Amino acid sequence: SLQNMLDNNSSTQWLSFQMSSHVVKFLQQGDKKYRSFFVRRMQQLASGERSRILQKPLKGSKSLIYETYLEQKSGHRILWTEERGRLVIWYIAKHKQVSRLMQLIDDSKSRSARQQMPATLVNELQHEGLLEQNAPK
Repeated sequence: SLQNMLDNNSSTQWLSFQMSSHVVKFLQQGDKKYRSFFVRRMQQLASGERSRILQKPLKGSKSLIYETYLEQKSGHRILWTEERGRLVIWYIAKHKQVSRLMQLIDDSKSRSARQQMPATLVNELQHEGLLEQNAPK
């Protein structure tokens, strides 16, 4: 089980990474082989290793999103961002899905950024003419 794998594993530092439900599901249901590739990559990232295979910045997204090759041969990529020094693992995806998923990450990042600003403050800023009245949804 995944739990045994984590227990037997001295380098479980990567468990402090935040994982999306997509990633958790992939780990629960995915191929055992892919699961071991994923754990190895997480350990490398947790130990501070950075190479082009491990951290390739993606072009064309609003936020800084990195991809990590799951392993050389499979076309799978791990998509992640860094939030306040902490890694957030968003998706494990085939190469052709990457650009669509980048947009989803951008969307959810801007959504979560929006939630941090209370409506009362938004109203004040609008009132002071610092924001458009109909701020984009």
